[in-house]
Amino acid sequence: MAFQVPITIYQAIKHIQNREYVLPAIQREFVWPTHRIERLFDSLMRNYPIGSFLFWEVRSESIRKFQFYDFRIDYHQKDSPNARKAKVSTKETVTAVLDGQQRLTALNIALNGTYAYKLPRLWWDNPDAFPVRQLYLNLFQDAPENDHGMKYDFRFLTNKEAERQDESQFWYPVCNVMEFKGPNDPNKYLQQHLGHMTLEDLDKPTEILQQLREVVHVKPVISFYQETSQDIDRVLDIFIRTNSGGMTLNRSDMLMSIATAHWNGNARDDINGSVRKINGPQVGEFGFSRDFLLKAAFLLAGISSIDFKVSNFTIDHIESINEQWEDITDAVYSAARLLRDYGYSRPTLTAHSVVLPVAYYFRKHGRSGKSDGDRACIRQWITRSLLKRTMWSGNQDSLLTRLRKVIDEHGHSGFPYAKIEEVILRRGGRLAFESEELQDLAESKDRAFALLSTLYPIVDIEHHQFHIDHIFPKSRFTPRSLGDAGVPEDKIPIFMDRVDRLPNLQLLPGGPNQAKGATLPYEWLAQMEDDKTAAEHRRLHDLGEVPKDITGFNVFYEARRERLLARMENHLGINSTIAQEKTG
Repeated sequence: MAFQVPITIYQAIKHIQNREYVLPAIQREFVWPTHRIERLFDSLMRNYPIGSFLFWEVRSESIRKFQFYDFRIDYHQKDSPNARKAKVSTKETVTAVLDGQQRLTALNIALNGTYAYKLPRLWWDNPDAFPVRQLYLNLFQDAPENDHGMKYDFRFLTNKEAERQDESQFWYPVCNVMEFKGPNDPNKYLQQHLGHMTLEDLDKPTEILQQLREVVHVKPVISFYQETSQDIDRVLDIFIRTNSGGMTLNRSDMLMSIATAHWNGNARDDINGSVRKINGPQVGEFGFSRDFLLKAAFLLAGISSIDFKVSNFTIDHIESINEQWEDITDAVYSAARLLRDYGYSRPTLTAHSVVLPVAYYFRKHGRSGKSDGDRACIRQWITRSLLKRTMWSGNQDSLLTRLRKVIDEHGHSGFPYAKIEEVILRRGGRLAFESEELQDLAESKDRAFALLSTLYPIVDIEHHQFHIDHIFPKSRFTPRSLGDAGVPEDKIPIFMDRVDRLPNLQLLPGGPNQAKGATLPYEWLAQMEDDKTAAEHRRLHDLGEVPKDITGFNVFYEARRERLLARMENHLGINSTIAQEKTG
């Protein structure tokens, strides 16, 4: 990779127009708002550096392997937010832009095209909500005071807005600078359009327009490195490293972009549509990413290696995934929906990978998790694998492929939880919990839902929405509130540390939880229908004796912790079984 002789913006734009510069399939969608383009031109006018670029020389023998896209010219936020496929000759080399895609696209839109973004307070289906704008430069005055520190008054305006002229504004269409040929062209333009002004009054417009011409036509501001390797894995790694700032880049997005050339239909639309489906409100809005879905695709399609490597993205693999895409999506959807039925949500599903063996089981054996036996085994798997901190550390791909084999061989009559446990045991892990792990779980914060829903199966999470409730309200645990309530000063830090831990948490239906609010537990229990109802709630949730005020919190906390430990030893300990899960 060598540094090349810098070129001008004009030369770069001409390369784009001639399709000598293109976007590789491993591209990022254009995300710059208009104010960033305006600031880019302000930086250029002030001779600020705009960073170097990284280009990839793609030789003819490599061109046919990949898909390339044209740079955006006319950006429309609603109708055409994505780049179009480029028609590239396979007889010559072409330059693909790896780093600097956003900047070059911004320059191309400003000097060649238009930008249409939605106006506030108008509906998306209103055609007037997206007026077409071009970049203009005010030749009469500097930019008004602004938060971006801009000196030059660049603005994206509609044609009608640009027609406004007075002593403070004359809007020059920036794209016209591309037509300049020599140093006298700015003067010719000003004489033609502002010939009525005195030479003195023309000083500022002349200075501004000459500077714009030099920025575009004269100064070699496009500094770039050129990568010549045809090793796509190396190129992909370079791309991700150089584009890791700003918006997050997902390796699967890049890899799937490479695969678009072998996808029957629109790969991006299909993938994005499936991501929306598995994250829909009827499923649970778990926040599954495209990375997750692509990993699921490789696993569920039966591809031997599920590594995210370009060498794994063969035509055969992509065509196989493409053919099974709808079934893969449906299986992941069904697995996610089952987790929603179990009461899980985005905050409580702390490891997405637990879903994949369930989805594969549904896909492979046509199951839906509706039988009691399946539901018990699947729930056991989900709960224990979420509670095990080390479960999803290390090489997840290796574990997932081994679990896939177990499901292939032993999943015909039901979800093979026992066989899965054997595989994990052979790998040096286990789904049962040692005493030290239970001690840790008893005071955990981040795994409360999985624990409480397992320890207290009397909670009907499959038919009602339950919330994690602070038995002693968190809002009461401020230094001032605790001090005013009579808690000794040296005990306040202990109280505040314990308020979010498991012994102070219970599962309540959404309505009662909201009604409870900041009420202390003694008062809240006293408000129940009768003493029998309150006593039954204390028994079912292992509350024990509830103190009358907050000063008794520590005693309550430690007593409930011991009761929780006893339950965990029964439900999660080394000798626990699925049958025990069904007992309260």
